[in-house]
Amino acid sequence: MSLSARHIGYFRFMLMTASLLFLLVLSGCKTWPDDDPIPQPELAGTYVGAGNIGGGLTNVLMQITGPDSAGALSGAIRYRSVITSFSSLLQDSTGDTLRFRYLRNSTVYRAWVYVGAAGLTVHFEEPDDIPAFRLNREVDGYNLSGLWVGPMTSSSAQEERAATMDMDQQGQSFYGTVDVSFYRTLQFHLTSGAASVASFEMSGILTIGTTDYPAFFSGQYYAPDTVHGYWQAGSSGEVDHGEYLYFRSFE
Repeated sequence: MSLSARHIGYFRFMLMTASLLFLLVLSGCKTWPDDDPIPQPELAGTYVGAGNIGGGLTNVLMQITGPDSAGALSGAIRYRSVITSFSSLLQDSTGDTLRFRYLRNSTVYRAWVYVGAAGLTVHFEEPDDIPAFRLNREVDGYNLSGLWVGPMTSSSAQEERAATMDMDQQGQSFYGTVDVSFYRTLQFHLTSGAASVASFEMSGILTIGTTDYPAFFSGQYYAPDTVHGYWQAGSSGEVDHGEYLYFRSFE
């Protein structure tokens, strides 16, 4: 029995419709952003910050090297005048978690580490009384994270005083404080900034009484742990201005 032209046209229409639906289902199932794996940040490098470890808040430096030809990582941690190599350093299959272990003064230290784009968040499991802390990646050998001390001058007070800076630098994000006592105790809150190799600038506010004044710091590194620069309070430094020389110690 032969098919009529009407039946043939109907079957052709149904075949085209089924093919179109099949293609739509395929395109709907495809998730283009998931086809390419999300690249993990480069892990090897040096990370710096401050942590409450070994008897109080102190500067901490961690270095990670590798992987070697066998895929193994190695590294060391430095704080309170001692550099200790990890006895083990492992990365999980997702790439965003590390685990390390080391022995120091007959005490076993074990921690897991979350790996972020700008640095590491360290969580100690043993001893279990160490609060979690951040270590931020050095870029070109530089990062301001940690505790700094050193002299700072004031044009208004015509004197030099010891100052402290507590800074958290995550890439091009800055958050920290500078404390110094001239004619009164001053605290600068720095909330933004930028860095380019050995030069940097940071800005925020200085509160005197009930008034907030814009504050600005610019500087450069003499060495990875020594910075020098100039500061000002007020739009053009009319409130006060001066110099500073800060040092970061791992002793």
